[in-house]
Amino acid sequence: VVRLSPDNVVYRRQLMFAYSHLGDVSGNPNLSNLGDAAGAYEAYGKMAGIAKGIFEADRVDQRARSDYGIALMRMALVTKDVEEKIRRLRESAELQEEVVRVNPANAAAFADLAVARLFLGDALSEAGRAREAIGAYRESLRISEPRVGTGTPALLTAVMKGLQGLGVQLGQRGEREEALRLARRALEIGDPEGAAAKRRPESLRKYVRPRSLMTAGLIEAAAGDGVSARQHLAAAADLYAGLVGDPGYTKLLARELESMKKVLGGLK
Repeated sequence: VVRLSPDNVVYRRQLMFAYSHLGDVSGNPNLSNLGDAAGAYEAYGKMAGIAKGIFEADRVDQRARSDYGIALMRMALVTKDVEEKIRRLRESAELQEEVVRVNPANAAAFADLAVARLFLGDALSEAGRAREAIGAYRESLRISEPRVGTGTPALLTAVMKGLQGLGVQLGQRGEREEALRLARRALEIGDPEGAAAKRRPESLRKYVRPRSLMTAGLIEAAAGDGVSARQHLAAAADLYAGLVGDPGYTKLLARELESMKKVLGGLK
């Protein structure tokens, strides 16, 4: 249909979504996938090509700007080149920053921006650029943490991952006091008796608690608090193991469980 009507933006956008879903199924590391990272990169590249064309045809269209930013973020997820990953994530964040500037009531755009900054922190950590990674994690949390009580599940995950990334970096640099404060914040957010927790659906609550325990434990391990780290990681691992087979249990969570076990095994 795009070949028959090449100027039809609705058709082109639907094709863009089709390539996005193909990339997700092929190799999105944050979803259940077929393990085909190269296929995912190719699909996301086609997604980005379409998104860029729609955006460049009408730069006032904030939806098109956001779509292009998301496409660049998807490509960054599956590339093996860390410098390319950093470059694409910076561009993605810049696009999403403009979207939230124009429409500060757009909750989805705030979540996309927080996630782009989070992934940028991960990429900078991977590249050994700790100071820049800390800055990216702080930016992600600045956007996401104030909305943790009312935001989407994606935003809640971004908060936890941002606390983890920042806390681990600070703990490894010897900034123990601030790192442990972040660990306590993770536990507070995941407290099943907290006011925010009671507003969450059960399908989300059962994942927030183990993630909060994992986040706190990994930060504490990096900060040298082995006793608390063992306690929280062991509790998180038990809760994660109890979720195996649940519809919401993904390969990402399985990888997190294995990572926790390795950290636990290395603690004295």
